[in-house]
Amino acid sequence: MNMTENPSHNCQRHPCSPFTGASGWSILGRPRMKFRDHLPISLLSIALLSISLAIPPLAHAAEPPELTILPPQPVLSGPHAVQQLVVEQMRGGQFLGDVTGKVKFASLNPEVALVSLAGIVTPVADGTAMIRAEIDGRLVETPVAVKSANAAEQWSFRHDVQAVLTKSGCNMGACHGAQAGKKGFKLALRGYDSPMDYNTLTRQSKGRRVSLADPAHSLILLKATGTIPHGGGARFDDDSLEYRIVSEWIAEGAP
Repeated sequence: MNMTENPSHNCQRHPCSPFTGASGWSILGRPRMKFRDHLPISLLSIALLSISLAIPPLAHAAEPPELTILPPQPVLSGPHAVQQLVVEQMRGGQFLGDVTGKVKFASLNPEVALVSLAGIVTPVADGTAMIRAEIDGRLVETPVAVKSANAAEQWSFRHDVQAVLTKSGCNMGACHGAQAGKKGFKLALRGYDSPMDYNTLTRQSKGRRVSLADPAHSLILLKATGTIPHGGGARFDDDSLEYRIVSEWIAEGAP
């Protein structure tokens, strides 16, 4: 049956629907809404709105990350204190990377503290120094407080001299830390027994390893600097911090 020719069925099809007729009436007898009335906002408009909400503004994305110096406001206490500074990039509280090796460091108060190209700060005099780090035109600064820069500091065998022996490799297993030592000189492996090492350095070999009367002629310094033949070769230079620690410790009476 052709339903469009029988008005009694009242189920004429709408041009946009197989269930409605040309008059716009549905099979339920209710007027049919036009497609443009049912969706006042086009799908294209919805898509563009969604994209605009999802993508952040270009100006915000182009903002350079913030620079942060760690540790913040460090304090150097004592003439031998040092501090390594680290510079990081942050955005929105999120870590983006370490740029310490790329920044240029400078001390704005070199009479108080100095900073190396690698970001290591050393004291000069008591006070506060501002340390600046620069990369790609961006700057970040942090104050460094220096205390007791000229105070006399007594070196400790356990905490300072043992650290030199360990750092220089003197007490490792392939050297004097071996089970039988080397050339009659034995140290505790990696410095685990400081009293034994102290006795070995100051009492054995007729005290030749440490000369209280003439620290520079101490056997431990002459061999470590390569001044006299040493199977392990030179371990540090005579102008290094390691030499300074050991020689000053001996000059203080090898406490």
